[in-house]
Amino acid sequence: MRHRNAKKRRFLSFLFYSLVGMTLLGFGLVTCVFWYFSRNLSEIIQAEDYRPLGVTRVFAPGGVEVGEFYKERRYVVPYEKIPSLCVQAFVAAEDDRFFQHAGINIISMIRAGIVNLRAGHVVQGGSTITQQVAKSLLLVPERSFDRKFKEIILANKIERNLTKQQILYLYLNQIYLGHGAYGVQAASRAYFKKDVAQLTLAEAALLAGMPQAPGKYSPHLNPKRAKERQTYVLRRMLEDRYITSSQMQQAVAEPIKIYYDENLNLKYAPYYLEHLRKYLIEKYGEKALYEEAMTLEVPLQPHLAQVAQKQIQKKMHEVDHKIGYRGPIKRLKGPAVEEFLKTSEEALLSKGLSFQMFLPQGTLSLKEALNVAGKKLSAQLLEADGLYQAIVMDLQEAKKVAFLKIGRTSVELPLEKMRWAHPVSTNEEPPQAVTSLKQVLHVGDVVWVRIVDNPTLLASSFQEGHGKKSIVVSLDQKPLVQGALFSLDVRTGSVLSMVGGYDFEVSEFNRATQANRQIGSAIKPVIYACGLEKGFTPASIIVDSPLVFKDASGAAWKPSNFEEKFYGDTTFRQAFIKSRNIPTVKIVQS
Repeated sequence: MRHRNAKKRRFLSFLFYSLVGMTLLGFGLVTCVFWYFSRNLSEIIQAEDYRPLGVTRVFAPGGVEVGEFYKERRYVVPYEKIPSLCVQAFVAAEDDRFFQHAGINIISMIRAGIVNLRAGHVVQGGSTITQQVAKSLLLVPERSFDRKFKEIILANKIERNLTKQQILYLYLNQIYLGHGAYGVQAASRAYFKKDVAQLTLAEAALLAGMPQAPGKYSPHLNPKRAKERQTYVLRRMLEDRYITSSQMQQAVAEPIKIYYDENLNLKYAPYYLEHLRKYLIEKYGEKALYEEAMTLEVPLQPHLAQVAQKQIQKKMHEVDHKIGYRGPIKRLKGPAVEEFLKTSEEALLSKGLSFQMFLPQGTLSLKEALNVAGKKLSAQLLEADGLYQAIVMDLQEAKKVAFLKIGRTSVELPLEKMRWAHPVSTNEEPPQAVTSLKQVLHVGDVVWVRIVDNPTLLASSFQEGHGKKSIVVSLDQKPLVQGALFSLDVRTGSVLSMVGGYDFEVSEFNRATQANRQIGSAIKPVIYACGLEKGFTPASIIVDSPLVFKDASGAAWKPSNFEEKFYGDTTFRQAFIKSRNIPTVKIVQS
């Protein structure tokens, strides 16, 4: 009996020490693993130390934003300004136990671990919001078990150092949500053209569905999947009791305006902004410009900048018309005509509306966007004096009118609006005006036209085929000639506008600052100003008569006026107005 008891005591003693040893060994192993993966980890940032890559914003006087420079388009917004429904949508979609756990969701990790073990590599994250913050701010973006351990350690440290609200502040400003938008404020502006504080439940749920795969769930690229994901987020919000069943149904059925991404730097003064960008890099460096979210105010006048661009383009077209017509863009027939009408109609709608409607069935609709914009026909989107591609449908020589279509909209091109379109000629003979439609156009020609008269802009009840007036266009073409404009406030030296060419998107070469050209008559205002300082008055008489200058070698230079005429007695004022060369030379001589 004693022998049995002794054996039993030895066995229990062995079992006890084995358990203690295994516990100590396990604790030591965990400590070693923790120490190994904790080496060289980044320090935990505080919420107030958060300094992400931001946007340098450029403003004109009056607070009009005219440009932006950035590597990551992000507008940091305080947590208090993010609506609760937006916060709840992201929590429900990404980490439903966020407010309960201490940085790690064991159940989610086990589920993801099983999937990853079966696959042999990391295919599912199972990360909490806190882990995503750790990964985004403090770790390199890679998928490995090594990084996962580090992520868990950092998530635990973050939870001990920051409040839940501070973690959400970092997360909602840091995440990438597709189409160049980082953070909820940038995404709200990019997709909906509104501040994050104005988001509806449906819009918040759409954004909250994107962090896992912004491209896959983009309403622009995959509207059907985006709708499925939005519905999933709303269902999770309902299950977590953030919203009611009726709120979910209403949000699922809500059509949403999805805006096209707009490059602000192209809107007002692209050449000005590009010149400014280069100057800022030279003065402050790329890091300051693209990362430090500076705020700049420039003297650019947005309205003047747009007028300047439009006027210099107008002058380029006038000069180009004198050279002659180079022919149609292309000529189409058969099925290609219908395809052109379809694509050009879509282009007209997208350009004129700037948004599409994201419908409950998971589709994008331009036609519904047209209705929402209060337009009955796409014809009402044609801008006065706007330039569009059109296809020739019919030529009626007897009526001296060509019938074309811009998209699905019928327009008329009278012979009078294309008389300039003589063939390009290199001889000295004056060009002959066009006398027949068939001299220039053929059915199926795709050409540029400019809107001359569009009655649909005023008549909202206009119905195609029943209007009293037709939409009239003139024949045009994209000019080959280039030009430039530089506008200054003479009192301060401020640059009010700058145009460096016909179209910045076609050619970024800035002819206002980069082209090596003779200064020409642009120097005359300076010369005449100096003349006024020397005692001339606007009424002073200058004799416009021949001059001859000889250099050291005896070669003669005889300046002349542009018209190759001499005008005799000319007032200072008239010489300046007419840009006469001889009086200018004589002012320099005085």
